[in-house]
Amino acid sequence: MSIPKKLLPLFNVYRIGGRARVAVPWRAFEKGLRALEFDVRKGEGRERRVVAPATMGSGRATLYQPEDGIITPHAQPHIVRVLSTRCGLTPEYLQKFGKA
Repeated sequence: MSIPKKLLPLFNVYRIGGRARVAVPWRAFEKGLRALEFDVRKGEGRERRVVAPATMGSGRATLYQPEDGIITPHAQPHIVRVLSTRCGLTPEYLQKFGKA
């Protein structure tokens, strides 16, 4: 799976106090998910439906876009857990793209 070089910085994942954090603007995170062939659809309000590609088991998750457009540390455990358990998108998986 090839990721465009301009998207690689989106996948820098680091640890803060035992919690994983993806510190990117929501639009950038969404572009990254789309580059990985995830389907991201707008729901009601700030709700976003995320569906993993068939190669990752077609998992589904509902995420919420924070008001400031940044995925904040307090919201991160939920987002990482949902992506990890339902879509197979683990912090380690994201991190390897940040190091590429």
